[in-house]
Amino acid sequence: MNQTAVQSSLLSDQVELDARDGNGSTALILVAYHGHIDALNLLLQAGADRNVGDNRGNTALMGATFRGEEQIARALLAHPRTDPDARNNAGQNAAMFAALFGRAAALDALASRGTDLGAADPSGQTPESLARQQGNEALAGSIAKA
Repeated sequence: MNQTAVQSSLLSDQVELDARDGNGSTALILVAYHGHIDALNLLLQAGADRNVGDNRGNTALMGATFRGEEQIARALLAHPRTDPDARNNAGQNAAMFAALFGRAAALDALASRGTDLGAADPSGQTPESLARQQGNEALAGSIAKA
């Protein structure tokens, strides 16, 4: 039995889709973080919550953005129920993660979904200021123009 068949079998057995591990991660958060697109698609089709956060409030979209999993981020953003502006417990959103780690493609995908690229965290950091802080003037400039 291949991995997708095993995953489908688990889903058909009415497994709790949004069950959490000790870190508060759901299956969707974990597969997004680790770049497993087939498993992500199965979980999304089964109705997994796209916006639930782990114990730190980090969502599947944030994890994918942090890890540079562009295909995963785009798959999540393709669903209208995914909140591109969701905030974690520190007040950060996926655009801030993208700017901090130089993920220009993720920022483009987020911007195409209408993400507020001027949003600030509680310390006043915005995606643009985070990109500048990392010495990524090109990315900061593209954020400023958006």
